[in-house]
Amino acid sequence: MVGRRQRVKKINLLMFREIRSSFSRFLAICAICALGAGFLFGLKSATPMMKETGDRYFDRYALMDFRLLSTAGITQQDIDELAKLDIIEKIMPAYNSDVLAVSSYGQNVVRIHSMDFDNGLNLPVLKEGRWPENENECLADSGTGMNQNIQVGEKITLSDENETQAMEGMAVKEFTVTGIVDWPYYLSMERGASSIGDGSVDYFILVQPQAFNSEYYHEAFVQIKGAAELLCYEEEYENLMDEASSKLDGAFETLAQRRYEELSELYAQYEQILAVNPEAAAQLGEISPPQMPEWYALGRSSLAGYVGFGQDAERVNAIAQVFPWFFFLVAALVCLTTMTRMVEEQRTQIGVFKALGYSGGRVAVNYLFYAAFACILGCAAGCALGVLVLPRAIWSAYDILYTLPKLDIIFYPQYALIACALSLACTLLACLGACYNELKSSPAGLIRPKAPPAGKRVFLEKIGFIWKRLSFTKKVTARNLLRYKKRFFMTVIGIGGCTALLLTGFGLRDSIMSIVPKQFNQIQTYDFSLTLREPSSSEEQSALNGQLGQYADKYIYILQSSVDAQTDEGAKSAQLIAAQGDALSDFIHLRERRSGKNIAFPQQDGVVITEKLAAQLGLSEGDAITLSQGGTAIYKTAVRGITENYVHNYIYMPCAEYERLFKEAPQFNTVMCALGSEERADERLEAEFSEELLKIENVQSVSFITKIERDFGDVMNGLNSVVVVLIICASLLAFVVLYNLTNINITERKREIATLKVLGFFEKETAAYVFRENILLTLIGIAVGLVLGIFLHQFVVVTAEVDMVMFDRNISALSYVWSALLTVLFSFLVSLFMRRRISSINMVESLKSIE
Repeated sequence: MVGRRQRVKKINLLMFREIRSSFSRFLAICAICALGAGFLFGLKSATPMMKETGDRYFDRYALMDFRLLSTAGITQQDIDELAKLDIIEKIMPAYNSDVLAVSSYGQNVVRIHSMDFDNGLNLPVLKEGRWPENENECLADSGTGMNQNIQVGEKITLSDENETQAMEGMAVKEFTVTGIVDWPYYLSMERGASSIGDGSVDYFILVQPQAFNSEYYHEAFVQIKGAAELLCYEEEYENLMDEASSKLDGAFETLAQRRYEELSELYAQYEQILAVNPEAAAQLGEISPPQMPEWYALGRSSLAGYVGFGQDAERVNAIAQVFPWFFFLVAALVCLTTMTRMVEEQRTQIGVFKALGYSGGRVAVNYLFYAAFACILGCAAGCALGVLVLPRAIWSAYDILYTLPKLDIIFYPQYALIACALSLACTLLACLGACYNELKSSPAGLIRPKAPPAGKRVFLEKIGFIWKRLSFTKKVTARNLLRYKKRFFMTVIGIGGCTALLLTGFGLRDSIMSIVPKQFNQIQTYDFSLTLREPSSSEEQSALNGQLGQYADKYIYILQSSVDAQTDEGAKSAQLIAAQGDALSDFIHLRERRSGKNIAFPQQDGVVITEKLAAQLGLSEGDAITLSQGGTAIYKTAVRGITENYVHNYIYMPCAEYERLFKEAPQFNTVMCALGSEERADERLEAEFSEELLKIENVQSVSFITKIERDFGDVMNGLNSVVVVLIICASLLAFVVLYNLTNINITERKREIATLKVLGFFEKETAAYVFRENILLTLIGIAVGLVLGIFLHQFVVVTAEVDMVMFDRNISALSYVWSALLTVLFSFLVSLFMRRRISSINMVESLKSIE
């Protein structure tokens, strides 16, 4: 008798022989598990990895937590008092000034920041050169294309075109560049707006404080105790900042009161001098009575680059919440099919094991080990590749938008465990279910070959004029497709799932890339807008109209302000735009998205809201909406229309309705302008117009729609690169799935293929016999996948949207074509590869395998 230990050794040996003999299937299972687990793990890890890398970067160079400002300036005494607060780790007073400066690149708007390099707060990253050693030296910005010609050793000179106040505020008029730096304070390529030049800062330089000539500091940077230990994009950090902000507000009251008393004393002295010597007013100038100073604590949310980076990371996370799960579902389904087919093929061997006395559990362990071994190897390889490749690919997509360090590869065990556990559970449950079905049979029933499904007439046989014209092989193909229903449905679902994923990826790309031209060319049709320093009166508008006529063909005065829109389903922030009459339609195209029908602007009552806002608040036409400003409920108004819009939330209101709600006439603070030509302004025209328009007394800033379009387009391009990564991964999955399904079909039909060879079929005819079915199944799968992809795309698009952006809902015709063509291409490549497998089938061994 063979001992129990020897029997276990025998079955274990057979287990490893099975892996070797079916190595292609083993590798296919590994590949599917690797793709499923790796994609899920890699994409889920990308967002926290991006945020944590950013947090380490900010902590390494001590990026400020708050920027403090005061309308009366900041004194050294203020700094000393603030430094005593127990919440403050470090504080650094600083100066800044926007000036026109000349370098080898020409004249540009330059923002000069002072930097106490020994303080250790808000430090730059030295890329080239050395630190400044005196007030005549500076560090130059490396983060924009504008300063690409500035080199170490170059001179940057203040222009004579600067205003007197700006020149007097600088003790040094010429700087020598000693180093080139990145600065986490300016994380993105945007350097901010300015009230001089063309309205935007071209680059910054960092100088020592002695380079400025000022009696008070312009700002102060603060680091909060305990903030460096927290992840800056997490809720714990925000809670700490809220707590610190409250304590700073308390200190500001004391500082403002003390400063007000100092200024009041100085003003009293001024009045005394005027009382004694009225002629001194000409020398001293007219001085207004002091006002109570106001202090502001601006957190990192005031930094455009910091906020933009966090939002981009969240956009990746939004996609990662949905897409990987469908990806994983397709992989798990194909893995289930593979294991089920493998166990069914081994039913004779299972019967032999049972006849030899092996228990059902021990036999099942044999196949469970096979499945688990393949799954664990695949998951390990997939997670390793996923965490190394996917986050880096996504990071590189945003590297062109931000001055970022190298990505820190961080392993998140919770995501790896989820991915591996799900893969293992799907694989083992499929294997266990298949084993259970087979082990229910007796050994004799298992050893005997399973009877093939009974032949049935197919519906084509009832259509005589078609059936009679089919050849023998085509008739067999038609019967086989409907005879083996499990094979049919599993193959169609597998191929359909991959096609649906491809279409979802291409459709998501369409949804992202189409919103920029739609928003900034079809919906917002104006060319530029002016923000006014003070709301304009009728007289000021008349004066401004004469100047605007030189630059704009038509324009409209509007009020633009932030409001909270509320319903029973919640509240959302939105931009309120109040305008007069139908003139707004020349600047904002109000239309329904689905029908394209124009929406009439309300004349008296009601508002038009954007589609995203309506969806978030559960509103439809005719519903009531409550508007509030500053936390105070104002009034309920009716929704008269829901307009297509993709960027931000807007509420469009007629002036009559505004006056009825707010009990005052709208104070116009913005002017929308149209150039009157079909072509939009280029960068040269933007610069020329901005420089001239900023000279108008009441104009604070100029925003060109083309500039906004370029900036938003850059953000969308970064997200588009992420989608391209998803499409590549979906393509890999499609290839592996097609290979696996084709391999299964050939393996389980070896006797049938051997019979064809014995009957005299040529190699080409034999391959055509097999692959004809695959082609038909692929075409059916593509058709199913394209339909399924429409619904999957809609679900992913809605789920992946961030708060202030609505993706387009349409899929271009080209995306359908590419999805179908890629699936056909992969099917063709797999067929070419599998022809060798068909050629290598041994006729005698295959026909005798039943014995």
